[in-house]
Amino acid sequence: MSETQGNEEGFALPEGSLVAKLDNMVAIQDYAPESACIRLIGVSEADFKSASFNERRAEVFLVDVGIDDISRTSAKLLRQWRRAVLAAWNDRGADGANSDLGAPEKWVRIRYELSSTPTSSYGYCLFREQTTPTYLQILDIEVFDSTQVVIPPPQVEALPLPLPQALASGPLLQAFHVGQGMCSLIIRGDMGILMDCGAGTPIKRPAYTSGAITNELATTVANVAVLAAVISHADSDHWRLLDWDAALAAQVQVIAIPSGIGMLAFTSPALALQVVGIGDCSLPLGAGAHLDLLRTQPWVSDPNGCALVAHLYTDTVRALLPGDYVYARFATDGNPGIQGLLTQTFDAVVAPHHGCKASAHNVPAASVPGRSQAFFSAGDHGGYRHPRFDALHAHSAQDFRIINDRTARHVWSHVLLP
Repeated sequence: MSETQGNEEGFALPEGSLVAKLDNMVAIQDYAPESACIRLIGVSEADFKSASFNERRAEVFLVDVGIDDISRTSAKLLRQWRRAVLAAWNDRGADGANSDLGAPEKWVRIRYELSSTPTSSYGYCLFREQTTPTYLQILDIEVFDSTQVVIPPPQVEALPLPLPQALASGPLLQAFHVGQGMCSLIIRGDMGILMDCGAGTPIKRPAYTSGAITNELATTVANVAVLAAVISHADSDHWRLLDWDAALAAQVQVIAIPSGIGMLAFTSPALALQVVGIGDCSLPLGAGAHLDLLRTQPWVSDPNGCALVAHLYTDTVRALLPGDYVYARFATDGNPGIQGLLTQTFDAVVAPHHGCKASAHNVPAASVPGRSQAFFSAGDHGGYRHPRFDALHAHSAQDFRIINDRTARHVWSHVLLP
């Protein structure tokens, strides 16, 4: 992965302004000054207003607006950020649940001047092999309502993948230490399915793209002939590696997101044609193995609730990968398949929402006490402080062996199954 400039012709940040959606109210910047920021994903003003906006052909940009710039330009956003920080500290969900910015009609207009020297804010074009951001002098931030919406991608009934090789053994399930993100991989013969593909602090974009860290995800998928990605929900810490790693993104043949939602990032022409929406489906993996994807029907809708829950099982073992959908929500979910997971025991779980306090409730039982594993995909984010002690203790009390390395600065793999 090469170091290239963030202002290549065609992929440069638009002059003057962007229109964006909220990604994360309490993000940490990947680049200097590496401060707290509000992370936004947007398009140019012209693309936002044009008919091509929903034809998935507009370049999409990530902008990290530093809190110094927020405090200087938007008192409303600063108040919302402070509430979100407090919610994160108290583990009450801060990714947008405490802000009306997550509503479909809410958009953010950022006015700026491009800066030739580092500032508190920066941006770059998503899914293009660029690793140097463009710094911004933020002039104004406006929150406004619009009837413009991001339409969902085409929906499919099943993942468009070939049948896996006929093998007698069960699938391999690996989870990866990716900091405050989430990424797992199911391998069946020469086919691989990424279950989320994100990362977060202390794994950061500059070290990843420069090859300065060990990357066992890259070495693993290099041996896979057919690769798909299932993204549990819209938060970028569940898909950012598709932006950071051009080779990985090029290898992925299909990207499945929850049916019925539009994700602005995935309207980028770099990968829009690979993106599909999917609801409930069961993918046979051979030798009695199946991957069930279950579309949530939450009692209360929020960003983490518009999701896919994954259940991997064979005749003898089971694994649960719920993304950020905590166990306690299963009981009130309108999908009977999700409710039914509460009665199962598991040989492996990827703890929901990075081990937040809420993930301590309704923890399923381990299939094999002391051997079944609970993998906590969490980082060193000082606001979230994941995984929380309550979550670790609750999984241990259900006889899971805890796998937790929140300070890992390399993308290490860990085998969960078999």
